[in-house]
Amino acid sequence: MTLKRPSMPLLNIDRRRTTFQQVELGYSENDVREEAQRCLRCDICLRCGKCVEICRDKMGVDALQMGYLDFDHPVPTDFRVTAEKCISCGACAANCPTGAMRMEDKDGARILSLCGTILNQQTLLHCEGCGAVLGPARYLDFVQKRTRAVARLAGQRRLCEACARQAQAKFSADDTPAKGQRT
Repeated sequence: MTLKRPSMPLLNIDRRRTTFQQVELGYSENDVREEAQRCLRCDICLRCGKCVEICRDKMGVDALQMGYLDFDHPVPTDFRVTAEKCISCGACAANCPTGAMRMEDKDGARILSLCGTILNQQTLLHCEGCGAVLGPARYLDFVQKRTRAVARLAGQRRLCEACARQAQAKFSADDTPAKGQRT
């Protein structure tokens, strides 16, 4: 978290000796708003472990190491592991029953957060044909490795589905002999 707790304004020491006024004067409205933004909203996450299961078992990434979610085999809760391993696929956020785990694209980055705490932030890549958002490099590499046997990269370029389909159609049309020609 980048937000720090605001310091509480206190009554002057000389004034404390002569009166029975409260020592803590309270926060200003701005300070209260900033403090409220620091809230981790721990009550939203049910600790059901679905995010960990999806990441580890279904996706095979194992980026979420949250020891408090698996009481039989506890591990240290370390969000640095998430930042290092996460591919920003969004499977954890899509399967979170409460919305505590969120994935959002903002300011050219894909951001994964848990109860408001940013776990991972990756730069988004765009289609070289039309400029559409494709996703972060780690995610695109993950998909490419998983689909290598099925699909090939269109000339080693990063393209969205529509541009890849158009490039493939053009390539296929150029390779097809014209009517009446013998090969």
